[in-house]
Amino acid sequence: MSRLWWNGPAWLESDEKDWILNPITHAEEELPEVREVKLVLSTTNPVNGILRHYSEWNRMLRGVAWLTIYSKYLRKMINGPQSLRIPDLNEARKTILRMVQAECFSKEISSLERGQEVAKNSKLRSLNPFLRDGLILVGGRLENSDMVDEHKHPVVLPAAHRVTRMIFEKYHLELLHGGPQLLLSEVRRLYWPLLGRVTARSVVWRCVRCTKSHPRFNHPIMAALPRDRVQCTRPFTVTGVDFAGPIFIRSGLRRVAAKKAWIAIFVCFSTKAVHLELADDLSSRSFMATLRCFMARRGKCAKLYSDNGTNFVGAQKELVSMMKKASDDLEKEGIEWHFNPPSAPHFGGIWESAVKSMKHYLKRVTSDHKLTSTEMRTLLCQIEACLNSRPMTPLNSDPSDLAVLTPSHFLIGGAMLLPDEPDITKEEPKGLR
Repeated sequence: MSRLWWNGPAWLESDEKDWILNPITHAEEELPEVREVKLVLSTTNPVNGILRHYSEWNRMLRGVAWLTIYSKYLRKMINGPQSLRIPDLNEARKTILRMVQAECFSKEISSLERGQEVAKNSKLRSLNPFLRDGLILVGGRLENSDMVDEHKHPVVLPAAHRVTRMIFEKYHLELLHGGPQLLLSEVRRLYWPLLGRVTARSVVWRCVRCTKSHPRFNHPIMAALPRDRVQCTRPFTVTGVDFAGPIFIRSGLRRVAAKKAWIAIFVCFSTKAVHLELADDLSSRSFMATLRCFMARRGKCAKLYSDNGTNFVGAQKELVSMMKKASDDLEKEGIEWHFNPPSAPHFGGIWESAVKSMKHYLKRVTSDHKLTSTEMRTLLCQIEACLNSRPMTPLNSDPSDLAVLTPSHFLIGGAMLLPDEPDITKEEPKGLR
């Protein structure tokens, strides 16, 4: 092995005083170590504090106006405190709008200050915006019109902002809780809010008084339709009946008082076809007469459904007694009469809807006039034709589509209110010009 390995260099064995010292040289171009100092700062924007301090537009407007007056007083620009004036409120309004736009449209403001257009992906690109008094206004082609300048170039408001919502709420109260269309039209006189329709609907929908005046009910899940509603049967095989009235019928003679009458509504369960009959009174004899007229024209029915009588306001006792007497006669005819549970008009929704549709035409045609029995029967036949001509399926805008299906197609094979179309299949080509 090497001696240097075991004993080291020779000068280690000599005295320490005899050691040879080599001077340490430093590089002149050596740079000192540079360390980066990273700090995390959290700053509060005073603008957000002012905007979040108020929950109402008028209070915010007056608060900012008083702050502006106080700042002028501290800078000796005014002699002393004074009352709020319209110029002070207008200046405060512009100050608030500048703060809101600086918070939401900072990039657009910097581009417009340099005389450039806003970016292509900006939400304000289609509005042709420009700056005036530090506010972003909507451009347009109405510069030469005689309109008020604030109407020609409204102030742009950001969508889903606290101040924008307060402005909408202020106009909503001034308009006596008007609807979304009226609210948006009034706001657009001075402002142009982005997504204004959405904000207007949201303000109206969240208004407590508007919600109380027009509550939304939670409708229950509807059960399956009864078997008689979904079976393919002849029209009016299964029928629902209801009474509407009373109506007043004049006799046509002088000094003879008008008498009461009722309308019997028969509704087919399978096709929703409607048949109307005029009943003189609520006796069992009158009801059986209307039922026989109905079966003579529409065919004998196998099942007959009706209410239990409690929904006939003002004629409960008469109708209940009439139903009991008529049920015995119906058993002889071989007709099953089914009564709905008492105090449950929703079980007979199919004929309740027919009563509503019948009254729609009856009230608009007769108004307050009293008709004779012949005139009323004629009018009921015309109303019946209108009800049976209603489309059963949604209308299609395709001109090549077939005619719409109505209940009258199941009764007479075509529409009741339209004239018969001529058969041109056997005509010669010369006659088809």
